[in-house]
Amino acid sequence: MFVLFLVITSRLFHQYKETGNRLAKYLGISFLLGGIEYAFLGVPMLFFPHEFVLLKITGIIAWIFVYFVLITAWTAVSYVYPKFPLKPLFVVLTFVFIGIIVYLVSPFVPAFINEAGIIDYADTPAMMVGGLLLTGTYLPMGLVFFYRAYKKKLYVKGITFGLGLVLNLIFLPISYQVNNYSTFVFFTVLAALGMTSIAIGVLLSSSAPTPQPQVQS
Repeated sequence: MFVLFLVITSRLFHQYKETGNRLAKYLGISFLLGGIEYAFLGVPMLFFPHEFVLLKITGIIAWIFVYFVLITAWTAVSYVYPKFPLKPLFVVLTFVFIGIIVYLVSPFVPAFINEAGIIDYADTPAMMVGGLLLTGTYLPMGLVFFYRAYKKKLYVKGITFGLGLVLNLIFLPISYQVNNYSTFVFFTVLAALGMTSIAIGVLLSSSAPTPQPQVQS
């Protein structure tokens, strides 16, 4: 998954250098931060699976990257829709994430292995809020991308990118909230397929539809 994040980031930055498209720039930054967030969760889990205090700390740090993922994604949206209420939403988002961090550290509960054999960060309410924020941010963007690709008759690119984004946003948050290992694997595979589909969509022809900023009336 981390590799897929890097592939998508590289392609979006390449598009930004070629076209000067700031939407691609901020989406690239958003995906890069998402990859770093995923690494903060995955690498300690791989090498230190029983260091539960360390896992919880890295999990909290990962939330900081989620915050900046959303900020850069919303900045990208503001280039497409200049009337997007960016500053007020930044303020709201900041207070929401302060609340999440406070919830995670007081009291501090180390991660643990739940009955399904999955590492649990004891942050289910925070995950629900974060999942809703990510879905509410990227799902409309995926649908807009799909619609614009359809209008430009870039059907394959639009379908692979849009569908991949939807799959990833639906199933990745769910995978952290199940108590059955087989269900966890199933949802994780679907999320991975979604990321793969996004990467394929990004890597297809550079004639991708580039959303243009709307002119304010």
